[in-house]
Amino acid sequence: MPEPERLHEDCSLGYASNCPRLPVQRKSDAIRFSVSSENEARVLVTFVCERNHLPVEYGSLEFRVQDGMCANSHPDSRIQRMAECFLESWLGKPRFQGSLGVPGREFP
Repeated sequence: MPEPERLHEDCSLGYASNCPRLPVQRKSDAIRFSVSSENEARVLVTFVCERNHLPVEYGSLEFRVQDGMCANSHPDSRIQRMAECFLESWLGKPRFQGSLGVPGREFP
């Protein structure tokens, strides 16, 4: 476990390029998620993988609302799991009336 100072300075603000535990050979430095559309049947989560502040991969993952399953899983299970965690958090946040999620709702 890194020291608290190292966590604060190198790990908690997005790019951790100064962290000695970061693999030198890596595909991306950061992954960003957002919900690009939603309706009663689906939620579309868009992702962008960045390397040196530039996009190296992007795409969308479609989640079915009825069962919480992803219709087109990402081939990298780590990115898939991060997208699932993002969506679970997003669905739990209060939003404008008429949006899909109910505050506190768990996404299976």
